[in-house]
Amino acid sequence: MKKYLAGLILPVLYFLSPTVANAQVETTLQPNQITITGNRLEKQPPRQIFVQTNSPIQDLRVLVLDLNRRDGNSVFPASGIVSNKQNWQTIKSNQMLIPLEFNLIQAPSSGEYNGTMRLSYTGGELTLPITLQVKDFWLLPVLVLFLGTGLGILVSVYRAQGRPRDEILVRVGQLQTQIQEDIEFGKITAFKQYIEGCLIEIKMDLQIEKWEQAIATLEQAENVWKRWVKGRTDWLQQFNYCQQLREQLEDKNPNDLEVKAILRDLEATINDVPELETPEQFRERLEKIAQQMNQFVLESQKQDLKALMAEIPIEKRTTILPEFEQLEAKIATESIANPKQFKALTTELNDLTLKAQDIENESSARGAISKSLFGFTGVMSPPPVMNRSTTSTPETTKAGVRLKLFTWTSYAIAVIFLAGTGFSQLYIDNPTFGANPWKDYFALMAWGFGAEATRDAITKVVQSWNLPGLK
Repeated sequence: MKKYLAGLILPVLYFLSPTVANAQVETTLQPNQITITGNRLEKQPPRQIFVQTNSPIQDLRVLVLDLNRRDGNSVFPASGIVSNKQNWQTIKSNQMLIPLEFNLIQAPSSGEYNGTMRLSYTGGELTLPITLQVKDFWLLPVLVLFLGTGLGILVSVYRAQGRPRDEILVRVGQLQTQIQEDIEFGKITAFKQYIEGCLIEIKMDLQIEKWEQAIATLEQAENVWKRWVKGRTDWLQQFNYCQQLREQLEDKNPNDLEVKAILRDLEATINDVPELETPEQFRERLEKIAQQMNQFVLESQKQDLKALMAEIPIEKRTTILPEFEQLEAKIATESIANPKQFKALTTELNDLTLKAQDIENESSARGAISKSLFGFTGVMSPPPVMNRSTTSTPETTKAGVRLKLFTWTSYAIAVIFLAGTGFSQLYIDNPTFGANPWKDYFALMAWGFGAEATRDAITKVVQSWNLPGLK
């Protein structure tokens, strides 16, 4: 029985013994694949390769082949992978540690390179797959990202501040050019001063970035210019007539209260001309002033005649008194707006005055009686001008510095966060950044450009909520 069992066990042990031996010592290469990720300027730490065979390792050789880039356009040279034999470590007769050094600076360009390294020894050969993922050094991508961000900031600032200012300044320049080419316009002080005042207001609004208010003021100036161009001939005629009225008033007694009142009305009418829509409106107001002047002339002549009649003896005065009363009633009832009626009334007053002078039989002139009728009242001095200090105080200077510091700091923080997100996604997470320079760098620049656009859009949305402290 024992012999029978031994006959069965011994063959089984014979077949199992090589398997157990082989299970105990296998040919091993660890790691079974090497993947290196880095940029072309940073030095990579050496990698250790563990080699184990089922027999003592003899005559081990390391053969590195060139690594081809995935697209096949370039090759990573084998000289960039170094294994110094002096640094090999023998652990056991069948176990060794082999260090490998990767010099990524020899990569002709960024990208993914794939290849193999062969380890041959007496009685066998092992193959180690190698993958190199090489990217550009971080400095240039950061500069490109900041360049895109800077371009975005410039566009955003120009769109928010520069463009509205330039559009307004272009329109202002066009208006000034048209005004300079119109010689007649410079003679009309009312229009010229009004537009110059508008241009000063526009300049001040631009300094404090009130674009809408500056545009509204510019539109007023442009409308005044359009009204002038549209009715230039009629405006000139009315202003010539206005100058005639002023000269006639200045020929009168300048100290007369009535003359002063008419002159004030005339100046007010001239100052209001830019706000009038048509020359016809200006003519209507001048016609009212002309009627005031006619009324003043008639009243002056009537007062002169009264003064003359007062010097005539009573017995002779009765010969012209009925005519005077009749003429006085006629002046009160008839309209002086009609030039013919006004001329007829003045003629009758002059004739009656000559008749009274004949009755008085005096040769002294009476033409200046009305000039001293109301006397001189004098002109009040203008109020004194208070000189107020316009120099900035230390508090205002510090406030301006703090405001600028807060604005630029918040601006920089927002842009850095947005740009940092793009740098992380496009550069850090991309192991072969730079393999396609046009694609990678333009994507990075576009992200930087869009970071500012995103910040500007978010800012406008938040400001539209009208929350305290966000305007």
